Amino acid sequence: MGILNENIIFCSLMCIQCSTKKIATDKLMDVGRNAVKANDHDKAIKYFTNAISWDSTNAKAYILRGHEYDKKGQSELAILDFNKAISLEPNNAEVYFFRGFSYLVARTDGSTHPENAIKDFTKSLELKKDVADVYFFRALAYSKHKEYIKAIADYKKFIVLRHGKVDTRVDIAHEKINFFEQELQDKNNNTSKQKPYY
Repeated sequence: MGILNENIIFCSLMCIQCSTKKIATDKLMDVGRNAVKANDHDKAIKYFTNAISWDSTNAKAYILRGHEYDKKGQSELAILDFNKAISLEPNNAEVYFFRGFSYLVARTDGSTHPENAIKDFTKSLELKKDVADVYFFRALAYSKHKEYIKAIADYKKFIVLRHGKVDTRVDIAHEKINFFEQELQDKNNNTSKQKPYY
């Protein structure tokens, strides 16, 4: 057998292997998605993990598994999966949004990380402008970080982007704006009433 024939056989085997890998990964992803629809988080995580073992460059598998970890209250694991997805798809605005959301969710120690969430939501908006949900959740992160003026601006942007659509979060945004504006006004009134101590 000549070198040319050996190369042809090797290339054919590699194509079969690649095809098998893709078929296996796609099937595992489909079963995982069906588990998501059935709210079977553990089963979904298992199948997305198996898909990752077949193809460790499958960013979608990391994203979907990260969602399932979030649903189970395991935001630390979700963040790890979103980190991996970002390393594979650094220009995917949705992954930054998802990781930002995970930073807002209470961790097992009860802490949240609104400063990291703000960074991720901002990056998401740099990559994909005018996504209403990102403004809403960044406003929430700003409010947790006590940056009320920025929170008000993002809630207002969210309302503009959701104009004419039925969304209970629009009502929440209006309530938050009113609350924060009143808080800021009260704070300014209290500051101006204080006499200097001489």
